[in-house]
Amino acid sequence: RPNMAEPNASGRRLRERNTRAAVSYEDADLDRFLDDRVDASVEEGASAAGLDPYYMSEEELALFPEYACDEKRSEEFLSIRNTILQAWHLNTQRWLTVRACQRDIQNKFHSHIPKIHAFLQRHGFINLGFVSPPSSCQDALVDKKSISVVVVGAGMSGLMAAFQLQQFGYAVRVLEARDRPGGRVHTVLNFGGAIDLGASVITGLFGNPLKPICNQLNTRLHALKPACLLYDADGTAVPEDVDQEIEQLFNKILEETSKIPESTETSLGR
Repeated sequence: RPNMAEPNASGRRLRERNTRAAVSYEDADLDRFLDDRVDASVEEGASAAGLDPYYMSEEELALFPEYACDEKRSEEFLSIRNTILQAWHLNTQRWLTVRACQRDIQNKFHSHIPKIHAFLQRHGFINLGFVSPPSSCQDALVDKKSISVVVVGAGMSGLMAAFQLQQFGYAVRVLEARDRPGGRVHTVLNFGGAIDLGASVITGLFGNPLKPICNQLNTRLHALKPACLLYDADGTAVPEDVDQEIEQLFNKILEETSKIPESTETSLGR
């Protein structure tokens, strides 16, 4: 189990590491995260959560002004935050409690942990997915009878938001217009097999909440090869020239849609 060093020493390490190569997002480095035996460092835990290991985010600066006042306090915050993220990254199968974090951090910093832990939990950086809080934490999360929440849409985001809110103790109701849940995640049984109409590929693992969820469900991820054959409805391989023509058309559509002003009120769907 990692032990948190003195904040000033940790800060020196952060500055030293920051003068070296930045966190790599190359395929070879991402592949390491597909291995359950990966030994993540404190910096890798933060990177896997999509946070910069060496700097406080704008939101963190706004919510924790007491740590943003000088470099030493900022280093203290980053040391605590990164250590908590590392503990979660190493074991996403179990709810990470404040008490568990205290075992990895020196006693004199224990009073700092609850607020930082609450921030990371509230924003889904830790304790997300199919993990449940222990009974000792449930009463402290929220009074279950006091607040009710309505989630509109039973797509992946809506369902996970509802599940997470339930884990926090809220009473939740989900509203869905379709006759099925899932939203864009939809599998149909056509052409003699299962065909995904959406959400068939996970793009990027750093900061992706699907990564810990896949770990929790024991879902093994397979890296896609650069060259991937396409098959027609009758099972025959699509000729390479047709494939290239479709790709060019697809890229042209993306280019044209990028010209649509963000402020437009025109619906692109039904």
